[in-house]
Amino acid sequence: MHIEEQTLTHYTPSLELSTRRMKSIDLLKSGRELLIEHGDQIYRLIKTSNDKLLLVK
Repeated sequence: MHIEEQTLTHYTPSLELSTRRMKSIDLLKSGRELLIEHGDQIYRLIKTSNDKLLLVK
């Protein structure tokens, strides 16, 4: 799995947040769809036939 750490600086220079970066191929594996559970909601990450990513509720 390819995970990269990036530091993003927002409007306040002293505030730094670390964001993980992942390749979509690592998330989707060999499939075209991934279900993401967020609280009590389920989201669907879909790789389209045009090689785009679509996130739907």
